[in-house]
Formats: sequence, C-alpha cells, structure tokens
Amino acid sequence: MRRILGDIADLVLGRCCIGCEAAPTLLCSTCRAHMSGKAMIARDLMFHDVSANLRIPLAVAHAYAPPLSTVIFKYKDNHIPELAHFLANLLAGAIEQIQSHTGIPTAGTYLIPIPSRSGSVRQRGFDSMGLIARHLMTSGYRTVDALVDHRASGRSKSLNVAERQFAALNAFHVRSDSIIGQLSGCRVIIIDDVTTTGATLREAAELLMQSGVQVIGCASIAGSRKRL
Repeated sequence: MRRILGDIADLVLGRCCIGCEAAPTLLCSTCRAHMSGKAMIARDLMFHDVSANLRIPLAVAHAYAPPLSTVIFKYKDNHIPELAHFLANLLAGAIEQIQSHTGIPTAGTYLIPIPSRSGSVRQRGFDSMGLIARHLMTSGYRTVDALVDHRASGRSKSLNVAERQFAALNAFHVRSDSIIGQLSGCRVIIIDDVTTTGATLREAAELLMQSGVQVIGCASIAGSRKRL
C-alpha cells in the first residue's frame, strides 16, 4: 500500500528520480541497484589512547559520490523521509560487513547512532539519523540513543581535515550512567550517515570505550572506501 501511494504521489507531483533525474519516480530501480550491494570494510580506526594497537573496523555501504551523495543531501536538506527506509537498508549492509569481518553475530549487538545536532534537527524539522535508526529497529536491530551531541551548529562538509578533527573533539557525552549499565557486557556498533575522515566516529567510539562499552565496529551509509 505504501509503495502504491508513493507511485500515485510521483504521478501527481511530477517527481523525477533523485539519482538520475530521468525516471518518473522518487528513486528508480536502476539507481537503487547501483547503490545497493556495495558494502565493504573501508579501513580500521586506530585507538592508541585507549590501548596500544587497538583498532576497530569501519564499514561503508557505498562511496560518498553521486547518486548516493545526492540522495543523502535531498533526504536531509529537502526533508524527504520516504528515503529513510532505503538508506537504512544500505546501512544494514555495512553493519553486516562488520559482523562478517569480526565473526560476531547480530544477536546481542546494539547499534548506537551518532546523534544529529540539535540545531540541524530544528532547521530540518526532523531527526534524519534518528529516523534511519527507527527503520533499523523495525528490521530487528536493537538501537540505543546513548550519546548527546553538543557540537556547535554548522555544516561539517565545508571543513577541511584538520578542522573536522578539531570539531570532533569532546563533541559528545554519554546520555546517562543507566545507559552505560544497560550496555555493560554487550557489543556495540556505532552508526552514522556519512564519514569522511572518521574523526566523529572515532571520538564517539573512544568516549564509549573509556566508559567501559565494548565497541566492535563503526558503520556508515557513505564514505571513503580507501583501504589503509
């Protein structure tokens, strides 16, 4: 029924595919196929400050390039929540790469989303990452809003590498001690929509590990897929 209503809306509103701007639908089957099934382990994130030679894998679902970069931009800045289900499915592919790489099954693993900046939520009128996390929950994943973001408002994509790393410093705090207690003895994968330098994921993972949480990996919908 949801798909039928979406097709009707496409006809009435005259929408074209966000990815290719050709097919008369929000996201055509060709673009969906192009973006799906590309998840891989991109690189390891290093955590020498936590423990010598400690590293955890970072998986991405697809390179941060068109059409996916366009889809993510339209989803967040043009408030198109219908795209959340598709993006959640892509992210699930990256999550499965973490579990395949580590040999750790889905059962017993929590997903912790990088929280959206409060200013961005107010501006967009919805929590883009929170909506994706809710779709993952309907697919059987367990998610916990364990982190609070207190970064200044602004667009991180305009920052260079050094500025991104500086902006990520002390960007989060743990929501409550009770959440840490809930995660005690459990495995955790940190999830985000886009990663470039990995600074944001690294900061969140280090905070959780120093709080006693077992972080086994990070996963994002889009990002650099260069192996290090």
